[in-house]
Amino acid sequence: MSPSRLPLDFFGLLAVMLGIIYTIRKLDVRRREPGEFPQVPPADFERWKKKELFCYNLASVTCFLKVLIDIALNLQRVIPWNTVRILGAVSFFAWFAVMVASLFLGSAARKLRAELGIDLRTHVSPPS
Repeated sequence: MSPSRLPLDFFGLLAVMLGIIYTIRKLDVRRREPGEFPQVPPADFERWKKKELFCYNLASVTCFLKVLIDIALNLQRVIPWNTVRILGAVSFFAWFAVMVASLFLGSAARKLRAELGIDLRTHVSPPS
């Protein structure tokens, strides 16, 4: 396979890296429990957690879908080249738009986290 026909380009590799980062963040948020932050009312904690998880789920799934679409479009031989280019462009711009949207959603979730006083760097064991 020549370098020009690799299944992933720069943005495909970027999508893989971002997908991994967002998945790790999602797993970190998912494991958090209200008991770790006793100063935060449980309902507010769950509201923050739901917002943050939505953002990370959206971003990670979109990244991995972009990679799968890129690979599928590069490995197929049946669809005409112009159609592949159009599908690739639509895939790229949709991925980019969702990344921008997830940045805005994530910013809102981080703002809520700061307002609630949730600091993910500190760890208080939940009561047994």
